[in-house]
Amino acid sequence: MKMFRTKYKTDRRGVSSIEFALACPTMLLLFCGMADFGMALWDKSMLANAVAQGAYYSYLSGISVSSTTVKTFVQGASKLSSVSATVTGPSCYCMTGFPAALASATCGSTCSDTTIAGYYMKITATYTYSSILPAYSTLNNPTLSESTIVRLQ
Repeated sequence: MKMFRTKYKTDRRGVSSIEFALACPTMLLLFCGMADFGMALWDKSMLANAVAQGAYYSYLSGISVSSTTVKTFVQGASKLSSVSATVTGPSCYCMTGFPAALASATCGSTCSDTTIAGYYMKITATYTYSSILPAYSTLNNPTLSESTIVRLQ
């Protein structure tokens, strides 16, 4: 009987299979979580690029730019489906405070910081990220948002 117990204590067959079965789900969940986080950062970067492209387009177009055209441009530049863009302006504002905020003003008037009021446009884009692991993710369908303010010449 003693020989029977010793044989199974030293037998190592199948141990690696059990270790793999225990470690694989944990590693898979870890790698999928990293991939999910990376995809969310990629989408955030795409959204920021689209807002920057919209700002650049409106800057080059000047004060005659249409807010509808900029909105369409941002949605097309993002390459993401269902991006919602909001464009305010062009209107006359004074840039105040930190972080920058717009205060309504009459065009050509002097602002409180001795600058001249000008035409500004605010561009905001939002996108709802859909996670690849919705049950385990901390990024369960967050709303990603980017915005910028551009002065028009």
